[in-house]
Amino acid sequence: MTFDRLVIAGLGLIGGSVALAAKRAYPELRLAGWDDNDVLDRALDQGVVDDVCRPAEAGGGDLVVLAAPPHASLFLIDSIPASQEGPVVTDVVSVKRVVTEAAAARRLTFVGGHPMAGSEQSGLAAARADLFVGRPWFLVDTGAGDAVNDAVEAFVNGLGARAEWIEADEHDRLMAALSHLPQVAASSLMAVAGRLAGESNLDLAGNGLRDTTRLAASRADLWGEIAAANAPELSRALTLLIDELARARDALDATNSLEQFFLTARRWRSKLDASS
Repeated sequence: MTFDRLVIAGLGLIGGSVALAAKRAYPELRLAGWDDNDVLDRALDQGVVDDVCRPAEAGGGDLVVLAAPPHASLFLIDSIPASQEGPVVTDVVSVKRVVTEAAAARRLTFVGGHPMAGSEQSGLAAARADLFVGRPWFLVDTGAGDAVNDAVEAFVNGLGARAEWIEADEHDRLMAALSHLPQVAASSLMAVAGRLAGESNLDLAGNGLRDTTRLAASRADLWGEIAAANAPELSRALTLLIDELARARDALDATNSLEQFFLTARRWRSKLDASS
């Protein structure tokens, strides 16, 4: 199976990067986009996409990539007609259970997707053709069949990513630990540090605070949606984090040293460094 046209709904950091990477990897592939008018105008002027297409207007031979936030992606799923002549649809949303369930309810030819790439920056201006190079790109089988699954996997690998098949529930559990918890922790740390230091003293901060709170600069509206969409798994992760912080607090007034607390974290960090 090959695709005649790529339709990208949402031309922000991820969607724009998909377009730029696809232009480099598949120069013969026609690219169409869908977004707010001002974003679409910039994308057309800059040659990021060649044409405009609503996802609901996509047809056979098209690969539709839903690169919008969770709520908008669910809305777009509802807008795509389900038929044997319809497009192959995938997405880049960082929660998979709610999205794959919605696509299954609509009986779309769908493969769940989520690239493990991005930054605290957002918007088309931040898009890069090399954003996915060497990065895992999770794919979820929703029963579309081997030919569709293989075609989406080949497309993803062609962008420079490394396709990894995973179950939706396992994906959401992992993302709660590896992505969603760090975002909430960084935002919490920045909020507490800001309140304690005061706005006039934040310029005194060193690299430690800047490095550990980089994610706090991310889009608040997007992360509000992601956190809500993965609430059960994120809630469990936050409970464990709260327990760890409580143990650290209680150890401050105890005879037990916090050395083991820091050693455990250092050991896990060394494993993370070794994997990069």
